[in-house]
Amino acid sequence: MLASHTVRGHALPPTMPVWKGLQLVYGVGKARGERACRERGILRTTRCGERRPDQATALGEWLAQTFWVGSDRRRQEARVRSRYMGLTTTKGIRRRRGLPVRGQNTSTNGKTARKLNPGRAARVG
Repeated sequence: MLASHTVRGHALPPTMPVWKGLQLVYGVGKARGERACRERGILRTTRCGERRPDQATALGEWLAQTFWVGSDRRRQEARVRSRYMGLTTTKGIRRRRGLPVRGQNTSTNGKTARKLNPGRAARVG
């Protein structure tokens, strides 16, 4: 029964609704979880423990083919970040310095970025 509660290597709690359990997979939020269930014909009220093993397999394969999820998504995001830094775009320079990237006010929100990246701004300067 353990295999029936697993999607893309993530164990899903048997009492949790399927659309909510899918959110444990990196890159799947509420909208993608609901869309996955709707397109695979799984009712919104179905719990993870009530799924058949073939449904779990089909759901995991569909997620992998449709979206970047899990470690694939993490690698993709890392490639994008390193590409920005390699091209020395404004986004890449700000990321390298540990400053806010998306246009936030640096006098307030920059403090949060500096807390999350201690010593980074001082090193890169």
